[in-house]
Amino acid sequence: MKIGGGIATGKRNSTDFTVTSAYVGYEYKRFRIKGEFANANGSNGLSGLTNKHRQGWTVTAYYLINKKLEAIVRYDEFDPDKSIDNNNKREYTAGLSWYIKGQALKLILNYVFCQNQSAKDSHRIILGAQIAL
Repeated sequence: MKIGGGIATGKRNSTDFTVTSAYVGYEYKRFRIKGEFANANGSNGLSGLTNKHRQGWTVTAYYLINKKLEAIVRYDEFDPDKSIDNNNKREYTAGLSWYIKGQALKLILNYVFCQNQSAKDSHRIILGAQIAL
């Protein structure tokens, strides 16, 4: 079992921000599960400086079918502004990872259903590749 967490805090342009996070992971034979939680009272991320209070969490379960093929299911929930009701975003993911050369080369196929309380729901199919040199 792995447990972790973090905190990032700062001040920019007279705006204070604090982001806290927690992680827990467990592995047993062919099965792995991990969960993450984050709470932000303001942030200074990729979308820029904001004073919005945000919160999100995710749980991902993995099952290694054989040495090359892994199945995953994942649930994500995100509240982009805790001061606004009924604006959460939820994603349900089911997918497969094919390990061609271990973690150095793998292909990923995921189906994602996006459920939005304040926008139209959507579906995505994601095909990805990981190449590590």
